[in-house]
Amino acid sequence: MHTSSHIQSSTVLLPQAGALSNQPVARVAGQSMVEFALVVGVVFLLLFAGLMALQRILTSYTVQQAADAATNRAALIGGDDPVRDSVVNEAALVIASGPGMQASDAAVDITCADPCRRYSAITVDVTYTGAYWIPIGPFQDLTVAARATRSSEQDRLPTTAALRPTRTPTPTATPMPTATPTATGTPQPTATPTRTPTPLPTATPVPADLRVYGSGSVAWFDPTSYSVNFRVVNQGASVAENVRVVTTLPAGVTGERFIGDYRNRVSVSGRTITWDMGTIPPGTSSGWAMLIVTVNPQRTITFVGVGSTTSLEPNLSNNTGSRTLP
Repeated sequence: MHTSSHIQSSTVLLPQAGALSNQPVARVAGQSMVEFALVVGVVFLLLFAGLMALQRILTSYTVQQAADAATNRAALIGGDDPVRDSVVNEAALVIASGPGMQASDAAVDITCADPCRRYSAITVDVTYTGAYWIPIGPFQDLTVAARATRSSEQDRLPTTAALRPTRTPTPTATPMPTATPTATGTPQPTATPTRTPTPLPTATPVPADLRVYGSGSVAWFDPTSYSVNFRVVNQGASVAENVRVVTTLPAGVTGERFIGDYRNRVSVSGRTITWDMGTIPPGTSSGWAMLIVTVNPQRTITFVGVGSTTSLEPNLSNNTGSRTLP
């Protein structure tokens, strides 16, 4: 008896390699790229916004420092200085020290009563308009304004004509009367007394009168860097010749550097510094003798400048100016 078995075979078709895996992998990769692009965009937006905020903070601090420095200068001279623009130059010097800032982008407005008297309120407005380091959309221009107010320390200087004293007019001598002829045989009349001419008054010498001002500030980017400035005003009615300002550096002050109007007319002997300011006409002021030094560690120091002239100057009470920093 034969037994036969029939085995039925079945064929199972398997999908091709990668047919099931390629499609999910591509979908995951595309999703990752979209998420990465979204995250990177947010990160860069936050980074740029932080840089713009940092620039605005630094610019606001610098503009306020410029307003304070210009107000201090205006208070010392009794208002604006249209001849030398020393108030505007003081603000420009601070603006130029700011990060990425240009002095030409700032505008300075000085306000005081007319006439500007001692203890009058002097207000200085400084407006700075520049560009953001990284402009984004509507944030293209950076505008910052600051204001500072201080009382004036003196009246506005009068003009040269007002400073010159009026000379007393010389009296005209009275002419001598003619003697009356003597008549023949007639008794001689008594001669009329001759009037004595009034003597001419002696001209009083016109003196000069120097006044020394000291100012300065501490650099915001380096608290050990001090800027010290001296200026001389001739308040007298005569020319002041061979004007000099001398200062002696206190102990611990090093690394002096000279800027300003007299950086090429300064001599150093040990710790004594002398600026040669030349001739100062009456009713005008000199330029600025400016000195930058290092005080490390930072501490309070008073810098003193003493002015002198070879011209006649009886009043020496105003010849010393000082500035205490910080």
